[in-house]
Amino acid sequence: MIRSRRRRRCIVLLYAVVYLGSVALLLTGVLRPSIYGSVPYLV
Repeated sequence: MIRSRRRRRCIVLLYAVVYLGSVALLLTGVLRPSIYGSVPYLV
């Protein structure tokens, strides 16, 4: 029981980190395209 809860919590944390990271990249790419250059979608 405890192991499954820990594993589930770790998976949820990983998904949250990946989701937040992708959202941050999208926001930075949309708000500041000059940092990545003319093609921000490659990054």
